[in-house]
Amino acid sequence: MNRCLLYIALLLISVQKISIAQNSGGKLYLLENDDVNKPKILTLYQDKQGLILCGTTKGLYRFDGFDFTPYPQEALTSTEVTAIFQTSDNKLWIGYGNGSIGLLSRGEITPIKFEEGLPKVPIRSITQDDAGAVWIATAGEGIYYFKDNRVYNMNEDDGLSDNYVYKIIFIPGHGVIAATDRGINICSVRGNKKNITAFTSKNGLPDNIVRTLYAAENKYLWLGMQDAGIKAYTYDLETAPAQHNWNYGQVNDIVVANSRVFVATEDSALVVYGYDRNGIVYNNAYVDRTIPKLNCLLRDREGNIWAAGGNQLLRTGKAGMEQLYRLSKQEAEQVHSLHYTSDSALWFNIAGELMRLFKKNGQWQSEKFKLAGFSNTTITSLYEAPGDNLWVGSLGKGITVFNHAKKTQSVLQDPFLRNSNIISISGKGNIVWITALEGVVQATISDDHISYVNYTDTAGIGNKYVYHIFPDSKNRVWFATDGDGVSVLDQGKFIHLENQRNYLGNVVYNILEDHAGNIWYATYDKGIVKYDGKKFINYTVEQGLSDAGISGFLNAGQNLAVIHKNSIDIINPLTGRISYLNKAQGEIDINTDLNACTNDNAGNIYFVSNGIIYSYNLPAEETQQPAVIIDKINLFLNDVDAENGHVFKHNQNNLSFYFTGIYYSQPERISYQYKLENYDKQWTSTKDRVKVFPDLPPGKYTFRVKASLNKNFTNASETSFSFVISKPFWLQAWFIIISSALLAALLYGFIKTREKSINRLNTLQNEKIQSQLETLRNQVNPHFLFNSFNILISEIENNPDIAVTYVEKLSDFYRKIITHRDKDLIPLEDELNILLDYKFLQQKRFASGLAIEVCVTEETINSSYIPPLVLQMLTENAIKHNIVSPTTPLCIRIKETSDGCLAVTNNINKKLQPEKSSGLGLQNIQRRYALLHISKVQIESNDQYFTVKIPLVKK
Repeated sequence: MNRCLLYIALLLISVQKISIAQNSGGKLYLLENDDVNKPKILTLYQDKQGLILCGTTKGLYRFDGFDFTPYPQEALTSTEVTAIFQTSDNKLWIGYGNGSIGLLSRGEITPIKFEEGLPKVPIRSITQDDAGAVWIATAGEGIYYFKDNRVYNMNEDDGLSDNYVYKIIFIPGHGVIAATDRGINICSVRGNKKNITAFTSKNGLPDNIVRTLYAAENKYLWLGMQDAGIKAYTYDLETAPAQHNWNYGQVNDIVVANSRVFVATEDSALVVYGYDRNGIVYNNAYVDRTIPKLNCLLRDREGNIWAAGGNQLLRTGKAGMEQLYRLSKQEAEQVHSLHYTSDSALWFNIAGELMRLFKKNGQWQSEKFKLAGFSNTTITSLYEAPGDNLWVGSLGKGITVFNHAKKTQSVLQDPFLRNSNIISISGKGNIVWITALEGVVQATISDDHISYVNYTDTAGIGNKYVYHIFPDSKNRVWFATDGDGVSVLDQGKFIHLENQRNYLGNVVYNILEDHAGNIWYATYDKGIVKYDGKKFINYTVEQGLSDAGISGFLNAGQNLAVIHKNSIDIINPLTGRISYLNKAQGEIDINTDLNACTNDNAGNIYFVSNGIIYSYNLPAEETQQPAVIIDKINLFLNDVDAENGHVFKHNQNNLSFYFTGIYYSQPERISYQYKLENYDKQWTSTKDRVKVFPDLPPGKYTFRVKASLNKNFTNASETSFSFVISKPFWLQAWFIIISSALLAALLYGFIKTREKSINRLNTLQNEKIQSQLETLRNQVNPHFLFNSFNILISEIENNPDIAVTYVEKLSDFYRKIITHRDKDLIPLEDELNILLDYKFLQQKRFASGLAIEVCVTEETINSSYIPPLVLQMLTENAIKHNIVSPTTPLCIRIKETSDGCLAVTNNINKKLQPEKSSGLGLQNIQRRYALLHISKVQIESNDQYFTVKIPLVKK
């Protein structure tokens, strides 16, 4: 069966089943479900990031749609949070029950201390004026305002009607409005002058105890009172002209959304009223007793209304959803067309009858019209033509025109339309387009007649079965067909978009134009298609549509509404972002007839769901997408206080990022994409809300995260955090430069030191050679030889045997000199043997005038080394410089010292005529020790003794 015929058949047999049950779409959350010590929610606030903050008797909590998370507040002296406000500089002020005030920053609350002191009573409310001054309402001390870093007080002495202030709000151009135990007060400060105007029962206020205030967008100030309920005033305190009956007890809070007032009461939970554009509230209250006793209300940016009492937080659903009319089950099955007319009325059919919904005294009222000859006829479409005429399309009886101003009815007399089966009616100005099973007709309305043009057999349309005709702003006329895609009539010529079948498919249900002039198509199997004049862009389930089946497609303010059976998708035509109205806001079972939805110029859409006719006002687009925030950053699983651009050390490279998407209507739908720039090559999708990066190398990074409701991250909300992991100091440029310079300097110094060392070594070697030569020269000194030979001659003549021994000793002495002179060290025993030979030779000359004593232990003799001929040279040096005779003997003593040296000491008997001396003997000894890197030779001298301490070298 042809799809168009199938559509008509469905209308005829009314197969649609609609449940009459209603679900408000509310959801209840419990804060710390502890029966012993439950916290009590006292105030609600949504910050600029989108987080809902809950002030409770046990401190401040944040709520992200899943969890309540407490903020640390160890520095505060109270846990009872009674007021929350975020100022223009993004500071969050937190007021407490004991009068203290804190600032919430980076997840921690720190106390504020004013030089003038803090209140001693509970803080009830906080606001800010356009000059930047922060105003603080107290329960007993009037109002404080913080200006120019000073705190000022405004109380009864200044003209305030009462010092017990429940709430304050700032209205630009009017001042700070205060609700007190004795009416309301309009407060301002000009220079240093305090200005207060009181408004009490003397001025007509029905109840002096005003507990709450709400400034609505329609310039009305709403008051919630102790006994008299609620009342609307203009900002200039001109009262609305009508009242309502109130029997719900004390009012604790008010929120106004669209045309409804939500009231938190002490005795009757949540009371919802309707009101009109003049602020008149009528007796049509709806009471929600989910939470018996309510303390506070909040309207979030998505349009949800939140109510809190005890430890319970209730999301009541979209404030933009409004029930207009309840149908019976049989009536709901017979509704096939809705149409909103220029007189602010909503028309729909029940079988062959017309129904008109209109607002009167703030309430939707209904009016029924029977059409002549339509008692057994199915109405399929409605259209408002010029002249208050409502064109009514039907199955089998063509079109009848109903003038709702004059209540008259006339049937179009064109033969083609008289008994046709109408699918849809549309138009622009005085031109009306009609589609029917039999074809397409254009009707032109003039003052006295209607002319018709039949396009049924026009080849350019492609198919006579047309679902919808749309005239656009460029005077083109688009045709959505069943089987041949889309055709367009442009400047009198039909163009069939045959080459666009890949984008549009064969079946197109509806066509419309957005505010930017783009043309949109609702198709059978290609989703929603956008045409910007150059290219086609498809939006299917992959791009975020909640369902492939499309039953309605409407302009809705700046957005587009795609209607499915169980969802309404809201598309921003500029960004392509999609949000949803679905079971999260209540059980939705929408009438899927193509004409059973409509819109008005204010952005409201109208549809039938669960046997109820609803209107839905779409909030601003930016509030219909999840915001995303980075909650905290952990370093090795510990929270770190880091601002954007933070520099971490090289070993602080294990980072965890915690992030949250804020969308309270459907938090469970949120998905994320993240990417660490300069680390990840591509985006990663996840449902998790934390990402850990272990062991990051040094570098510059930016962590980016997006949030989406439908896994389509094009134009999705995004936040980021940039940071640096620094290189270790040994990889820093400065360190490398300094190290290179230092290494070069060290290398240069080493080379220079090496050169000096080599030169010094060469010098010492030369000195050593010179010393050896000097030693040799000294040992073969002609005087020594001459004296030795004289002694030998004398002994030969007088005592030949001693002469032989003398020669042997002399020979042995010189042999040892020659043997050891090239060595750096020789055993101390060998050195002492040389000294004994030398002593023997000299004592033959000086006899008892020379005495040499050696006081060294055998252990030292066997374990020590000494440069060769040092003791001999010192002995010879002593003989050289002193008188040696029996009458003035020279005593040379060689003694071991406690510091590992040999002390060579001789008594001083200076010669009358000292021998010439170059001093090279002792210098040679000192340089030889320096060459061997042994401790220095020490020389000590006084009037009686001359001592040289020679260091020994142990094995």
